[in-house]
Amino acid sequence: MITILTCIEDDIWLQLPDSFKDFACTYTEGKVGRECSTHCHRELFQSQWRVLLDAEFLQAYEHGIVILCCDGVKRRFYPRIFTYSADYPEKVLIATIRQLGGCPCPRCLIPMGQLHNLGMPRDRQQHATLVRSDSSRSHLVSTACNLIYEKNHGVDSTAVEALLKPDSWNTFSDSLGPFGFDVFVALVVNLLHEFELGVWRMLLLHLLRIICALNKDLIHKLDRRYRQVPPFGRVTIRRFSANTSELLNMAARNFEDLLQCSIPVFDGLFPDNHNTIVIDLLFFRKFKAKVCNAYHTQELDHEVDARSRWQARESAKWVGKGKVGTTVEGTAARKPRADQRAFVCQLTQIECRQSRLCRIKQRQQQQAPLQEVDSAVSDPKLHHHIGQSEKIYDEFGQYLHSHAKDPAMKLEPGRETARLDEECDSILFKCNQIYHHYLARFNYTTYDVRQAQDVINPRTPHCNIMLLKHHDDGNDGNYCYAKVLGIHHVNVVRIGNVYESRRFEFLYV
Repeated sequence: MITILTCIEDDIWLQLPDSFKDFACTYTEGKVGRECSTHCHRELFQSQWRVLLDAEFLQAYEHGIVILCCDGVKRRFYPRIFTYSADYPEKVLIATIRQLGGCPCPRCLIPMGQLHNLGMPRDRQQHATLVRSDSSRSHLVSTACNLIYEKNHGVDSTAVEALLKPDSWNTFSDSLGPFGFDVFVALVVNLLHEFELGVWRMLLLHLLRIICALNKDLIHKLDRRYRQVPPFGRVTIRRFSANTSELLNMAARNFEDLLQCSIPVFDGLFPDNHNTIVIDLLFFRKFKAKVCNAYHTQELDHEVDARSRWQARESAKWVGKGKVGTTVEGTAARKPRADQRAFVCQLTQIECRQSRLCRIKQRQQQQAPLQEVDSAVSDPKLHHHIGQSEKIYDEFGQYLHSHAKDPAMKLEPGRETARLDEECDSILFKCNQIYHHYLARFNYTTYDVRQAQDVINPRTPHCNIMLLKHHDDGNDGNYCYAKVLGIHHVNVVRIGNVYESRRFEFLYV
């Protein structure tokens, strides 16, 4: 079986136009509630999926498609939908349930009042027994559709709510149901939106509120600790902003970094009886029962500002409700590049600006070969990479004199020292120079078997390394730690052949 992964971009989904409310008001005497707009938005989303799952797709889903492959053999392929990854609002649309309703889970019918049992054995049993099923709701859905479209009941009317609200069900037409496809099973957890931007973000906000309730000065201590965390790799852990607690301009990757470094940062900020519970973030129920109830928390400053700005926008929207349509149309229209009064001068300025941009682009293209990074930097087959430049160097005599008091420049006597003395007698350093570099890149394989690269820079906090310790018996075990003080290379030549040199790279730790 061949599995093909496909992805549907969010941009292809059409949204209700701004003029829809004006169109709906002509049939509802100027009254269009939020429930009606939500229902129409859900119907539009389902209708777009109905277009995608047309008769041609269903024919291929049932009987397959015969495709001539590259090896000249015809094979029959069956398109299948294995998983549907989406954030919670889109899951609400695809599963046709009520958002945060009586049963908010898109896969089971566990009521809202029992969500605190998450992770318990009882919750696992209920998750298996209270599974959502299309067959058990078809009659309720058809009855609700008849009330809405035939008897003109409102979407939020008492009759419709009595049918659908207890189990958080709404109308849904499943084209793949006759073939055994269950959309509720296909909905999987989206770590990006549901955990990093959902559970962890709300937990972080509440931890910040508790710290403010305990002592506001601890917020500055938390920000300082996050600033002291050095980056790791290119994208594994990025450098944190100056004031992490404000949570400004943060994407999901930033919240992921905050989570990875949260335990050492929050350690010691709470009293001893609560510190252990906070650090052990996995035991969330214990944290909720013993820590949250011990503090009276309030909104953070940036939350108050955001709520005030939102309230001001809502107030202005209601005050100028009669001019909303004009404002939307004016902002949506594209601004002209020149008006009819001084168009000659304006067009001249536009042409001059375009000419400058073209000259800048040409200049960058001409300088690109000079600034092009060595292709070996991104070669995953190499163990490491150090730059080829020899612009920064020192004479060996001057370098040794400047480091004469450094303990690292002295070798302890022993067998290794005697062997090194014998080898050093047969080699010379070309031009008697040692060259310095700022960066050293090391390629490695991550835990999920992917290629990654780490950069060592002695001038930044990203200069600490960990090595596997080698023992005399040939076995490897434990680790040794070091701080990189310098990155160097020398050109070595042998006394018997001074015309061929060999580049020798090393770290000064």
